[in-house]
Amino acid sequence: MARAVYLLILTIGALATRAQGPLDLIVRTTGDSIHCTITHVRSDRLFYTVLEGGRAKRARIGLGEVALYKRDGFFPVEPGRVVASAEPDAPPKERERGKHEWLFSASYGYSHRTAAVSGNIPQEYRSYMERLRAGRHASGSIHWSAMERLAIGVMYNGFFGSRNSTTITVTQADGTTRQGAMSDDIRMNWYGLDVLFRPLADKKVSPYGSIGAGYITYLDKATYIEAYTVKANSVAAHLRAGVDINATDKLSLGAQLGWLTGRIKIFKIDTGDQTVEWQLPEPISEGLGRIDLAVMLRFRL
Repeated sequence: MARAVYLLILTIGALATRAQGPLDLIVRTTGDSIHCTITHVRSDRLFYTVLEGGRAKRARIGLGEVALYKRDGFFPVEPGRVVASAEPDAPPKERERGKHEWLFSASYGYSHRTAAVSGNIPQEYRSYMERLRAGRHASGSIHWSAMERLAIGVMYNGFFGSRNSTTITVTQADGTTRQGAMSDDIRMNWYGLDVLFRPLADKKVSPYGSIGAGYITYLDKATYIEAYTVKANSVAAHLRAGVDINATDKLSLGAQLGWLTGRIKIFKIDTGDQTVEWQLPEPISEGLGRIDLAVMLRFRL
């Protein structure tokens, strides 16, 4: 009872001393007040702007730190008894001020393909193929926060740097030998839809997970004595999990682990003079599965 009276006195005093300035008020549990414009009310935090040096500065505060808050045209509200801005019975001004969050993300890191090297490959080529399993990747995405803990968006993920080369000697049909280069430069581009889950989005350190499905293209700029190009495409899906560390209200850094899966059976081989389609015999297929380890940069708007 004494605490309630104390908070009431603080609220009335803060309102009485506000002759000019922002129209909204936040009273902290510590007793101090913030004169501001509340821009967005969520079930766990408030978003607001304050004037500093004649410029508007955005900020946010968890409801656990708020004793009371008041918005222009509304009665003082107790935290935990807020009408969600998406509900149809919310006041008009409440609906107008509720804004969804846009997330822009980019990542870069190491990738390792998980498909095993076929046992039919001669031993002298196995080490060559093993070195093609490692590469790098870069990704970018845009998400829209459809719900408080869930965002939907589009993502691009490009795999590159999986290359190797050596010199080989080939015995031809007439018994003669020919020496030349063997090389591969493999690239894969994935485009798709992605759903992002952020169970603790308001914390300093916030875990997240995502799942997506889309379209992947495969390109191998190869040489086997003569140069040729291998192309293919398929559907592929991915799972990702990581952690964000908030650097500012808008920017976070993090680490991410991802897994992509997909398979290809039909390839197009372009030798420059002609293009042929080659289908792998059953049950053989080229596995596109890989593990991605990356650092993540995320910007919120």
